[in-house]
Amino acid sequence: MAKFNDTQVRNQFGRLPGDERSVVRFVQEAVEDDAKTAATGIVSYKDVVFVHIVIPGNKDLVIYDYATDRHKFRFPREWEAFEKGQRIDVEGTPLKMWPQISAGQVRTLANLNIHSVEQLAEVADGLIARVNMASLKHKAKAWLDAQAGQASIMKHQSEIERRDAEIAKMKEQLDRLTQMVVPSFDEPKKTARTSKE
Repeated sequence: MAKFNDTQVRNQFGRLPGDERSVVRFVQEAVEDDAKTAATGIVSYKDVVFVHIVIPGNKDLVIYDYATDRHKFRFPREWEAFEKGQRIDVEGTPLKMWPQISAGQVRTLANLNIHSVEQLAEVADGLIARVNMASLKHKAKAWLDAQAGQASIMKHQSEIERRDAEIAKMKEQLDRLTQMVVPSFDEPKKTARTSKE
C-alpha cells in the first residue's frame, strides 16, 4: 500500500475528519478481463475490489468505485475486516432496536442510509427536515445523552461496590488483628498475688 503523509488525527473508530459519518464497505466483484478475453477469444473475468461509500441522510450520494490505496488508508478498519472476510456492522444502536421509533420510520430512514440512533442524531438538520423527522432527531440526541448518563451512573455504582467490598475486607482484617492484640473481655483477669496472702 502506498504511504500517505496524513497528519490529521483519527477518531476512536479510526476515521479521518470528514469521514466520521460515512458507511463504508469493500466488496469483491467479477469484472470482465478485456485483455484476456481478446487474447483467448473466451470471455474471461477477474476479481476486482470496489469500495461502497454512503453518507447517512443523503440517499443521492453513493460512491461505488474501484478501491484504491487511498480508500484503504482512509478506512483501515473496514479494509482489515474485508481482508479477514468479516463484516463490520453499523456502529451504534440499530434503529429497529430503538423503542422510540416505528417500523415505518425505520424504513424511511433506511432509504436515507440512516441505520443507527447515532447516525440519526448526527445527520444534518436540512436532510432530516425533508422527511419531517426533526423531532425524532432530537429524541435520538436526548436518548443518547441519557444513555451516556446511565453509563456514567453504572460506572460510579460499580466503583462504589468495589470500594464497599474493599472496606468490608479491611474491617475483617482489622477485627482479626484486634483479637490477636487485645485480650478478650470475656476471659477472667488474673491478678498478681501479693506477699501478704
